[in-house]
Amino acid sequence: MKRLFLAVSFAALLVSCGKPISTDNTFENPRFVQYAGQLIPESGTLQYAELTESGMYVATLPGGTKAGPVSDIVDYFSGTYGVAGDEYHLANFGILKFANTSSGEVDLTYSVMGMTSTTTVKATLKKGAQNNDLFRSWTVDKTRVTFTSGMTGGAEFSGCNFREIADFFIKNGYTVEDDIPAGHKLSSVSITAAGSLLFVYSDGSVDLGTCTVSGSNLNYRWNEEGMGFSFETGSASYAFENGKCILALACKLDGTTSVSIKMVLSEMK
Repeated sequence: MKRLFLAVSFAALLVSCGKPISTDNTFENPRFVQYAGQLIPESGTLQYAELTESGMYVATLPGGTKAGPVSDIVDYFSGTYGVAGDEYHLANFGILKFANTSSGEVDLTYSVMGMTSTTTVKATLKKGAQNNDLFRSWTVDKTRVTFTSGMTGGAEFSGCNFREIADFFIKNGYTVEDDIPAGHKLSSVSITAAGSLLFVYSDGSVDLGTCTVSGSNLNYRWNEEGMGFSFETGSASYAFENGKCILALACKLDGTTSVSIKMVLSEMK
């Protein structure tokens, strides 16, 4: 599926606007920070699993194993997880068991709901340095979109619903491919120290990318096979203000019109 971001040729997430942003950091460590990490199994059905700092997970299985939003290539699962010793209970998915201490090769045992067997494989565990308040899960309070093309226009939306944003561009005379599902609302954004950028939507679908942090910039690349559309590599800016994270991207609409989008993020509890 080609979604809004392909239609408007996004080159980076959001450019901030308005008053200068303070750099006050008032965040406590997320309660699952010590468990966060990314698992890549060497074999078996489970292809990928990420445990985030805020207690969210994303896991993937081969396409066709999931009811609901699916891909021919891979199916994404997401939700919350709990910890019991060295077992990780992923809601509506299954159980992972491994020694979660430091990056390296681990013995991973897992069972998936609906499958009768338990599998043990070698897997690569990647953990990142927890040195940035950005590394946690967020919800979107509001999204501000502005554009300049001879004249300046803009709108502010509650949350982040890509169908609403697409309709805004269409009403202003721009062409946007009309294949974005109604209610395709962003439920959470997770940025992890292991280097993942995770978008989870209200319909249960997931977009996955990789990212690195450099100063106040978030450099990212989307996983095109996982997303089903092309998201250009880019660099987003971020800052903290009054207990919020301001995530900002810039893009081109119709290849010529400059567009800025600013998301105001609150920590997911």
